[in-house]
Amino acid sequence: MDTDDDLTIRLVEEGDVPGVAKLYQDVYGDDYPFKEFYDTEWIKRGVFDANIRWFVAAENSGRLLGSAAVMINVGDADDLVSEIGRLVVHPDARGKDLGSRLTAAAVEVADQFGDFSFGECRTVHVGSQVILGRKGFCPVGIEPLAYDTGEYETTVFVCRLGENARILRRGRPVVIPPVFELASLALSRCEVPVDITVERQPEPYPAYRDRSAYELGEMDGRELIRILRLSRDRFLHPEVFGSFRLEHGILKLKQHDARYLVLRHGEAVLGGLGYTWDEVEKKANIFEFVGADDRARGSLLEWGLAHLEEKFGPRYISIDVNAHATRIQQSLYLLGFAPVVYAPSMVYVMGERFDVIRMVKLRMEPSLRRWKLIEDFRPVCEVGERNVIENSRGHLLDESVRGVSVFSGLTDLQIGEVLVRLHEWTVEEGEVIFEQGSAGQAFYIVLSGAIEIHLEDADGPVTVVEAGGSFGELSLLQQLPRSASALAREQSQLLVLPPEEFDHLVASSPATAAVILKNIATHVCSRLREVSAEIAGGM
Repeated sequence: MDTDDDLTIRLVEEGDVPGVAKLYQDVYGDDYPFKEFYDTEWIKRGVFDANIRWFVAAENSGRLLGSAAVMINVGDADDLVSEIGRLVVHPDARGKDLGSRLTAAAVEVADQFGDFSFGECRTVHVGSQVILGRKGFCPVGIEPLAYDTGEYETTVFVCRLGENARILRRGRPVVIPPVFELASLALSRCEVPVDITVERQPEPYPAYRDRSAYELGEMDGRELIRILRLSRDRFLHPEVFGSFRLEHGILKLKQHDARYLVLRHGEAVLGGLGYTWDEVEKKANIFEFVGADDRARGSLLEWGLAHLEEKFGPRYISIDVNAHATRIQQSLYLLGFAPVVYAPSMVYVMGERFDVIRMVKLRMEPSLRRWKLIEDFRPVCEVGERNVIENSRGHLLDESVRGVSVFSGLTDLQIGEVLVRLHEWTVEEGEVIFEQGSAGQAFYIVLSGAIEIHLEDADGPVTVVEAGGSFGELSLLQQLPRSASALAREQSQLLVLPPEEFDHLVASSPATAAVILKNIATHVCSRLREVSAEIAGGM
């Protein structure tokens, strides 16, 4: 207990419930989006929750001037993970270091309880950043536009490692290239050895080709045991982490509104995807991933995410993955997810603690820069921001690529494989893209503007390719000189698939390349038939 002449910092009591509600009302007014803090019944449940230690700063008169809490067991029960939150200080008490004193009480409990503690610092003001930074919490990423506080707000994810978390950490994580910089910065800030290995092009999980032969739907109680029997491998080779597991049972899953999508083939159950849905924030979280084989895993990811997007229209989907599991990292990256948090030694599994990568698919414009950051937090946050923006740009290009006939029939994952190999290029009015007889072999998609195709000795362009169109696809098949010239009629934005990138695609994903080559061949055959018909009609 922290006491001075004016006030006492102590655990919250039932009699404090009205005072807690008034505290939040005084600080945030009527517009605070988290309305549960005004709900006395919700606050009362927190007072008596065995997994929460909630501290208040009370004047001798009983008036409450501050609040902070530690939520224990926020991960799986074995993880020994706690969260610091609910920090608020009344305006009348600011400048008295009350926030630090409240946080210190919560952190003391967190240190006694577990090996890993974390918090989320708001980016609209720096107070919580300064306080948690002083208590040894290190920035390891961002939660981009995670909360609707009138306008969507980004938070900084910070963590603090206990001694056991450092001792039990499983070293030498293996990550995909887009994760490397964020992981390096996060490990350095937490004073953990930067022992990362990068796997350049891991193979993503494939999906079943014949979608019509499979059914994806919500799990019923009879399927619980059947999925459990598929899940034994995840203890030896975990890929996805979360607060719930199938073995917790139907009652606990229902209590937290945790749901499962099940992949079926006739009577056979091939896997399950566990998720939660936040209707207020329009956020989905994937917390479990179980599949009978690689194709079942790939199908669950691709079809399951498409199902969630169609059913709920989420603006935000998150998933925590193992920093040693590159296939799911790559699969999610190709499906539009960006790495935003790298949390060292966060999850405990069978005697070891694993680094965790939080990956997010943000399905809205990523306007992130309405934030204020202390200098120590800036580098990690900027990398997380860049990852989100680059990934979201790929999401915006997705529809443009899908509309190109050369890519017709590609799955979501295969579209992702193409997107990561495309380069953007802006050409000015009159700029020559290639000349007839030149040796270039790139393929082009027009995002905006218009491109003229010219033949020597022809009066004017033979055709004009506008937004949504493409040209140069035959160059992917042959190494012959260009049969025509191309120049920009106006300033235009292009996507370019260089020949070396297509060669890499052929080597790394022959199934994707085969679909593209088949589409090109179909286009050529169709054009030959048209030419033959024209010749025959003129005879």
